[in-house]
Amino acid sequence: MNERESATEIRSRLVEVAPRWQERFGVALAVTSALSEIDALLVGMTEDEYCSGCSSRTAVTRGSDFDHRGCRYQVKGSRPSGRPESLVA
Repeated sequence: MNERESATEIRSRLVEVAPRWQERFGVALAVTSALSEIDALLVGMTEDEYCSGCSSRTAVTRGSDFDHRGCRYQVKGSRPSGRPESLVA
């Protein structure tokens, strides 16, 4: 992986490989949380702002995932099972 690879490029690679992994091994990769955090860039942060703001935390850091313009964000990911009742809206 290129050190300067963008979050969007990394996200695209994860999205591409996840269904292939599930097809091969029968269990989906646990990437929904990572994808959700990359998608959190949609709140208007630049990739550099997001990366610098998150660099001091770990997967078990308490509190919010990141702050932006005075708002704290806690990101959650979910993956529908394919059943009609598992639709993510």
